[in-house]
Amino acid sequence: MLRMNTQEKLQFLPDNLIVIRNKESYNYTYREIMYIYSDRPYTRLRLLECTSPVLLINSVQFLGDRLPDFFVQCNRALIVNLQHCLKYKNGGRTLKIEMANQEIFTVSNRRQALFLEKYFKFYTEKRF
Repeated sequence: MLRMNTQEKLQFLPDNLIVIRNKESYNYTYREIMYIYSDRPYTRLRLLECTSPVLLINSVQFLGDRLPDFFVQCNRALIVNLQHCLKYKNGGRTLKIEMANQEIFTVSNRRQALFLEKYFKFYTEKRF
């Protein structure tokens, strides 16, 4: 378990995120990050190939401001990678999204318009 006095630095590069913690560095490509969620006092990265999440000290808001455009903040505690968002279902006032690992999340009312805008922009632009 991480201690709160752990020294942690994040470097946001064009293709990956580098976490430097206690003189060790970990490299995560944006493609392998499915979503980021807050589990106070930590923030967790859920990766495609990894069963346990990666713990971070930085907040979801801090990460959301620095990640590329294909990451969308769905609510205060969740940022999803649109590359792994399989589908969404608009059920009146609620918007639910299904991720590649079959987890379902609800997008907050405040974030629905932004989510849909980025979702359609991402899937209509050429990504290759």
